[in-house]
Amino acid sequence: MNATYIGNCKEYFDCEKLIDSIKNQKGALRNSKTPYINPTLFEHPIYGKNIQEIASSWERAGYLENDSVEYFNFYPNQHFDQSFVDSLAKQLDAVPCNSWISSMKPGKCVPWHWDIELREEDYKKLGNIVRYTIFIDTPQIGQIFVLNNESFHMIEQGSVYKWRNWKEWHLGFNCGLEQKYLFHFIGVEKC
Repeated sequence: MNATYIGNCKEYFDCEKLIDSIKNQKGALRNSKTPYINPTLFEHPIYGKNIQEIASSWERAGYLENDSVEYFNFYPNQHFDQSFVDSLAKQLDAVPCNSWISSMKPGKCVPWHWDIELREEDYKKLGNIVRYTIFIDTPQIGQIFVLNNESFHMIEQGSVYKWRNWKEWHLGFNCGLEQKYLFHFIGVEKC
């Protein structure tokens, strides 16, 4: 298993309230041309090679020639209240390092990739890095998340999964009829 179910967060985390708080916002647009906040990351001395590997695989598969790659990221203190992250961190017994919500319209996808954290070395100094995915949306036909070789579809709202490897390859697509939302939490385990 690439992820372990650790429980449901709905007792301490209002998924609907969180979605409602971002539903009418634009979020940070990402697509095949701009998968990262800063396009100069392709030249980054440490991570540029990894970013180029992902971009090259997308190009070989033909994703750069169509508009199927599109998603929006929403960030705490910019798009939603930090209290959601803090509440989750307390329950997970982890120090939050990076959290965001990804959202995808019907007919869109995020191809095979892994998330590159520019502050990875700083996180490592704090301890063991962990990652969680929280399914904040209600189960919807056609909204699929794949982590390595394990797929997640029609997952109960509020379900929390801890990744075995926080840098694992993954993808998402929405061939359903509603907007898709996932909450991502990267942190450091408290000792």
